[in-house]
Amino acid sequence: MWRDDKGLTLVETVVAVALLAAVLIPLFNMFYTGIRGYTAAAEETILVNLAQGKIEELKAEDYDTLTDQGPTVFPEFAEYMYEVEVLEIDPEKKIKQITVSAYSLEEPNRRVRLVTWVTER
Repeated sequence: MWRDDKGLTLVETVVAVALLAAVLIPLFNMFYTGIRGYTAAAEETILVNLAQGKIEELKAEDYDTLTDQGPTVFPEFAEYMYEVEVLEIDPEKKIKQITVSAYSLEEPNRRVRLVTWVTER
């Protein structure tokens, strides 16, 4: 294929472009998938931290004031919401289960749920 002429033939150029495309397309796909995974993990980390903070707030409240809370916006993070469900496990021993669900307004079906039990102090 090589001659004394300088330069590449059309066939050589087409083969080189095809090989380059065969290598770069999967590589770009890998980067795209990685970015999507990173974004999802970052979002989940934010939700877990917000839900954990809300649980800590609720644990500090008086036992008798713990009640369900409908969808509420986190005060510092307007793009995230939470719901609180309080279930009395044992009225005699004064045990309640608290479930906090946190989610993004952009993806309300992707939720983080954290559960804890509290007792009267």
